[in-house]
Amino acid sequence: MLDSIEISVAEEDPLNLGKCVRKINQRILELRGSDYQIGHSYFLPIQKCNDNDERLTCLDDIWNHQVMPLLKEYFYGQADLLRQLLPSFFIQEDEQSQTASNPVVLHREELVAALNKL
Repeated sequence: MLDSIEISVAEEDPLNLGKCVRKINQRILELRGSDYQIGHSYFLPIQKCNDNDERLTCLDDIWNHQVMPLLKEYFYGQADLLRQLLPSFFIQEDEQSQTASNPVVLHREELVAALNKL
């Protein structure tokens, strides 16, 4: 169902949403178990979007306001596990910062790039 959804941005390979969700869920399975996997229903509104820009905006909203808060709750107090799940959402170790243990909030093109790196 989600495999038919691709989101494109300049200078990045198109994001295949189905493959991306499967990769995330495989990592969740290894770190937490099957009860914590992300369901496809979060992403169904993207199917109703008419163009790539609308899909990108919808993905941004779903990821930052539904999926990421859920993942933060699942891995509350375990930033090391969340970093294993989503390494491209964390500042690199050599860039010391107060947010080094918290995922960064990414939008639109940066979000697609980070999801493609998973």
